[in-house]
Amino acid sequence: MKTPGLYVHIPFCVAKCAYCDFFSKPSDSSCLLDDDFVSALLVELTDCKEGFGLSSWASVYIGGGTPSLLSCKQIERLLLFIQKQGLSSGAEITVEANPETLTEAFLQTLDDCGVTRLSLGIQSMNDSALQAVTRHCSAAQNEKALDMVQRVWKKQLNLDCIAGLPKQDDMHFKSSLEKMLSYKPQHLSLYTLTLEEGTPLYEAVEKGSLVFSQESADRQWLLGRELLLSAGFEQYEVSNFALKGFESFHNGLYWAQKDYVGVGPGSCGTIYDWEKKEALRFTAGEDRSLWKNFWLTKNHSSKDIPQTVRAYERLDLQTLEFEFLMMGLRTVHGVSEKIYRQRFFELEPWKGNLFERLQASSWWKKLCAEKKAEVRGSEGERIFALNKEGLLLLNPLLRSL
Repeated sequence: MKTPGLYVHIPFCVAKCAYCDFFSKPSDSSCLLDDDFVSALLVELTDCKEGFGLSSWASVYIGGGTPSLLSCKQIERLLLFIQKQGLSSGAEITVEANPETLTEAFLQTLDDCGVTRLSLGIQSMNDSALQAVTRHCSAAQNEKALDMVQRVWKKQLNLDCIAGLPKQDDMHFKSSLEKMLSYKPQHLSLYTLTLEEGTPLYEAVEKGSLVFSQESADRQWLLGRELLLSAGFEQYEVSNFALKGFESFHNGLYWAQKDYVGVGPGSCGTIYDWEKKEALRFTAGEDRSLWKNFWLTKNHSSKDIPQTVRAYERLDLQTLEFEFLMMGLRTVHGVSEKIYRQRFFELEPWKGNLFERLQASSWWKKLCAEKKAEVRGSEGERIFALNKEGLLLLNPLLRSL
C-alpha cells in the first residue's frame, strides 16, 4: 500500500493579492469559514485513502489561500482526522498562515495537534511594497505576528519573501530580509516576483500605473541569496533555503516524483505506477459549491466523480521523463542516471532520448565549462546537477531540450 504526501487546499483569503494566480477566493466579510467546508474535506480525504488504497500519510501540508482563516475548532477537527487516518513516524506537518489572521490560540491549537512546521507569508516588511500589491496587512502587523510566533511557537518556522515588489528598492528589500532573519527561521522561501497574465498586478504594470523592473527583481533576489548564505542557510532548490537538516520533506516529494494526494477545491495530486510506466494526475475543480455539494451528498459515488469535481489525466512515459528532469534539476541534488534508467529505459532509442539530449545540449556543456553544472560519479551511477549559479539558468537549459 502506498504512503503519499497529503496536500490540503484552503482556497479562501481575506482579500486576493494583486500578484497571485493561485486558486483562492475572498471569504465573506465575517472571515468565518463554513463548517460544511471542513466536513466535505473529511469526506474527500476518506474517499482518497480508500479509493487509492493508501496506508497512511508520509507528510501533510495545509496551504492556500489562507489556512489561518479556519477557526481553532476547524483546524483541530481537520488535523485530528488526518492523524486518525494514519501518519508515518515523525511525519512533517506544515500549516501556512498569514500575519493578519494569525492568533496565539491558533498557534496553540497547531502545537497541540502535532503540527511540526509553520509557514508564514510575510513577503516584505515595507508598507509601500505591501500596499502596491494589495497585501491585506501592514509591516506593523507582520512584525506583531513575528513577535507572537517568536514568543509562542517553538517548532520549525518558514518565512516567505518576495524580491522585486513595486515600490521596494534594494535597500528596503535588504532591510526587510534582515528583519525576517532576526526572528531565526530555519527555512526561508525566496521568490522573484513574477507577472502572471490576468492578475491585477499584470494589468497595473501594462497600464503604467505601477512600475516593475525584472532587472531590479533579479538583482534583489541575488542580494537576498547572498544574505541567506552568509547567515548559514544552504540553497537546496531554486527558491528554497534552509539551515542544515531543515529542508522541506513534503516539497521534496514533488521534486523527486513521489506520490502525493491533493484535497480541496483547486488541489492536485499524482499517483505514480512505475511498473506500468505511467501516472495518474487528478485535479479538483475550482467551483467550491459544486465541490462541497458533491462530497456532502450522502449517496455520492466516488467511482462516478464528475469532471467538475475531480478531473483525471493519465501521464505517459514521455511526459514523466520531462518532469523527471524539470523537477529534479530544480534541486542541487540533481537527477540520478541510475533512477532514470530504471524508470525510462523503455524509451527507445536510448541514444537521443531526453537524458542524452541533456548531455549533448550546448547549454549543458556551457554550464559545465563555467562550473555552474557538474556530473558526479561513475558511468551508470552518475548524478547530473546544477549548483547555485546554474539554478539561475534552469529555464533556458530546459528550453534547449
